[in-house]
Amino acid sequence: MRKPSFKVSQDGKTVEVDEVVYNFTPCSGGFNRINGGPRLRRGTAFHELRNGNYGEGFKQGSLGDQSKLLFSAYLNHKESGANLILLDIEGLILIGNTTALYTPQLIIVQDNPSVEDGKVVMEEKGLVSKLSKYPKNGVRFSDDGSIRASTRTQIEYKHSSEQIKGSSFPILLTGDLDSPEKIAEILKMHKLNYATISIERKKNIISIPSLSTIDFGLDSMSDYHRRIGEIWLLGGRKFSPSEHSLPISCSDYPTQRDYICLSFGVHR
Repeated sequence: MRKPSFKVSQDGKTVEVDEVVYNFTPCSGGFNRINGGPRLRRGTAFHELRNGNYGEGFKQGSLGDQSKLLFSAYLNHKESGANLILLDIEGLILIGNTTALYTPQLIIVQDNPSVEDGKVVMEEKGLVSKLSKYPKNGVRFSDDGSIRASTRTQIEYKHSSEQIKGSSFPILLTGDLDSPEKIAEILKMHKLNYATISIERKKNIISIPSLSTIDFGLDSMSDYHRRIGEIWLLGGRKFSPSEHSLPISCSDYPTQRDYICLSFGVHR
């Protein structure tokens, strides 16, 4: 695995990771705004961030774009600005313009999905027809990489740095073939305990996959306040395809700041 680059611009407004330019300040949405504004209707985070103002020439990145920035900040944590990115994200939920369709046989992930009348549209037959016949590391890709799928298999909940290397789930969510190795290196470098994977068990639903850095959790019944380090890769929370707004990804999981979702913009 080649270590990704990380370079903040001189004016501090953007950061470049492997020739992809991001705005340095993320947009936010969720149950409550960071600035303490009015309580939002459940599920507005996806649409709010999809249509957020990321600055001239910038649009919300996919979950793969978000992961590239997050993983690079971890792997380059001594570089100027990387710690600020990690502080922005710590304990919060990182989503992109990416959704997942859970069918009885497959998990299908799509970047930049169609939205009609406030509803995400993912049609299994049409998406599958665009996939390659043979998988790469357990994941089938469309020609442009924006659609990915893998079979529904039992996935272990917690992964050590060695175990995560053999998982195809990070590749499915992000489209990055090196993502399992990057996560393994992050776990070792920062002495984090686990990469935790959670997928939606129900079928025939659409969800919002996400990443999160949760620095607390249940370690043992006798020491339930013990702080542990984890990276979460979440298949998302379900919603009915007939609903006009999507529930926030992993909104039932504990976070430090009121279930806030973040996205960074990518220069297009």
